[in-house]
Amino acid sequence: MKQIVYLNDSLIDFERASISPNDRGFLFSDGVYEVVRCYDGYRFELERHLDRLQYGLRELRIADIDRSKLIEVSAELL
Repeated sequence: MKQIVYLNDSLIDFERASISPNDRGFLFSDGVYEVVRCYDGYRFELERHLDRLQYGLRELRIADIDRSKLIEVSAELL
């Protein structure tokens, strides 16, 4: 099974995915982790997950997300 990831606004092969050693999240561990469970192509409670993600980002003063882009990309990944 081919593995793909979404990185820097692109879907790429898993093997090509990498981050810069100068990435702030890599250097300082800034980040928010949120997982959306999927069942038969349905993203379970997606809006609640996105709400939590936005809250965590706001608390850490990290730039907000584009909800519509995340919804679009998650659908494409499924």
